[in-house]
Amino acid sequence: MKPRALVLLLFVALAANLAHAQSGGSAYSLFGIGDLRYYPSVRSIGMGSTGLSLQSPYTINAANPAAWARITQTRLEAGIFYEGYNSTDGDRTRYLGGVGFSGGMLAIPFSTDRGIVLVAGFNPYGSSDYDVTSRQSYSTSTDSTSFLVRQIEDGRISQAQIGLSWAPLPDLTVGAAFLFRFGKYTKTLEESATETGYAGGTMTQETSLRGTALSVGAQLESLGMIARPLAPFSLGIAFTSGGKLSFSVDRFFTYTAEKDTLETFDSSTKLPITIGVGIGYQLSPRWVAALDVVHQPWTTVRLEGRPVSTLKNGTRLGLGFEHAGSRELNASWIDRCAYRFGGSYSSTYLNVNGTSIDEWSLSAGATIPLSGENRIAFAFEGGQRGTTAQGLIKDTIIRFHVALLVSELWFTRPEED
Repeated sequence: MKPRALVLLLFVALAANLAHAQSGGSAYSLFGIGDLRYYPSVRSIGMGSTGLSLQSPYTINAANPAAWARITQTRLEAGIFYEGYNSTDGDRTRYLGGVGFSGGMLAIPFSTDRGIVLVAGFNPYGSSDYDVTSRQSYSTSTDSTSFLVRQIEDGRISQAQIGLSWAPLPDLTVGAAFLFRFGKYTKTLEESATETGYAGGTMTQETSLRGTALSVGAQLESLGMIARPLAPFSLGIAFTSGGKLSFSVDRFFTYTAEKDTLETFDSSTKLPITIGVGIGYQLSPRWVAALDVVHQPWTTVRLEGRPVSTLKNGTRLGLGFEHAGSRELNASWIDRCAYRFGGSYSSTYLNVNGTSIDEWSLSAGATIPLSGENRIAFAFEGGQRGTTAQGLIKDTIIRFHVALLVSELWFTRPEED
């Protein structure tokens, strides 16, 4: 095995183990299916989570399969991230953070002229990580006691995908991918009495989830075919079907030394579609700007045939800029680095206590050359979500992403005359 590939495989194995190193997150991850993860690539994160319209032979865009068509060498990409939440209700503040796995993708070009590229991999789709303790009381006409309630929730939903891209025209690329979502959430409610003579108990709910969906996309590398003044503009569209999400739920109650199953049942729901539109503008040979809008109509979701009161339609808006690194062999190391910055605003899919939970963030990133076509990419995000009004929580969020981008000549087949 080649040394660079071995390094990446070891990195992926380490990252997969670190995915369970979380120590807590936002209170809002208790609702719905937790924190939704939008992770096209580290390049995208540094540009305000944009890039639906941008093509590149050097990165793998997980959000738009049409972007794969310009990849000319076999590429391996995998990353990890650190995420920290400083949460406050206006009176009390707590910081929680941890490390997670941002996914791994493999791209294999079979025909560079036709843009036929096979891509397979997986990345996070949703997560929940919350741990809070509160004091409550219970009283009757003859007795009363106080007790502590600890609520813990931990879980991940991952999304695996495999798909192909194709370039039917010089400026037009299309792609499609099959998606498989899977994961498990564990929610625990612990009650412990603060006075002697009373016993506590624990309720545990384990939910296993699985489902499939289809993602399709298209990109116009230049709109000059429509009108010459539009030549610097590019356009990208990505659509993901809602797909059915099935889940199995087991609930247990533990009291002293006994453990009983309270309830076991299976059910399903249909997730909303996702539609994204992106516009790119080539400011200069090495400067590009991108604007993306991604929408999900969560009000269409039904659970046991009924709408979910805490869900609303979610929309993400992102704006980003990139200064590409030089590919000249005699260019300086600094000139070969790429730099990015941007910002995003998201009206999330949550509506809690009659209040829309919104989030904004600013981001910056860079890609640094290692050797040959191999790179290491970084991105930093900082922002806020929520509010302290209506008894809610405001989160100040930081995220730091790092990914290895390894290029090889494996499987690349010469074009036939």
